[in-house]
Amino acid sequence: MRGQQSLFSSKFITESKQERTQQRPRNYYQPERNRALVARYYFHVEINRYRYDDCIKLLEGEFYLTEPRIIHVLSKNSERINDLIREEPTHKDLAERHPHFNWRPR
Repeated sequence: MRGQQSLFSSKFITESKQERTQQRPRNYYQPERNRALVARYYFHVEINRYRYDDCIKLLEGEFYLTEPRIIHVLSKNSERINDLIREEPTHKDLAERHPHFNWRPR
């Protein structure tokens, strides 16, 4: 495209030449995401009393993950789910752990 070099060269070339220092691994936030996913699963199933399939659909929209991926994460974290069931945290306790979610029961 005509004039492309003069318009965009100063923006993108200087940014691409900058060195990145110590990149984080690709899955850096994955453990935190999985803890939040388990907490939301507990909230929807135990506090809101949603059915399993409805809960999975809600989690798909909240975390932008596919249904098989959510099921895989939940099955890998079944021990953490059992710990939450034993603890029986209220929605206020969950809000303290993960304040960026809406924890009001339906």
